[in-house]
Amino acid sequence: LPHWVPLPLAKEMLFTGAPLEVERAYHAGLVNRIAPAGKAVDVALELAEVIAANPPPSVTSIKRLVHQVLDVPEDQAWPLNNRYLQWSIGTGNFAEGTSAFVEHRSARFHDTEGFDATEGSD
Repeated sequence: LPHWVPLPLAKEMLFTGAPLEVERAYHAGLVNRIAPAGKAVDVALELAEVIAANPPPSVTSIKRLVHQVLDVPEDQAWPLNNRYLQWSIGTGNFAEGTSAFVEHRSARFHDTEGFDATEGSD
């Protein structure tokens, strides 16, 4: 928990066990969005649709990168980030996304292979 919220808030939560109000959880970064009562599934599905509109290999690779660099010093994280970036630039999905942006249209992604920076590394 201390990795996710400011230390004083983490201590308060852990020491008291008291429930955290949704607004406070949102402002502390524990939740991404606040849904109106009875609309949590709708809000979650809207977010899922936005994510699903991106190329699956890129989403998977970004997820993998985030987890790989989570507890890594910044000077070690940047080389991993750069390996993912170089992979991304070489994909058809990058070219398609760039073209779609410039042409003000929705992208039509097609590449299916993701990237893992640990593959083929020493």
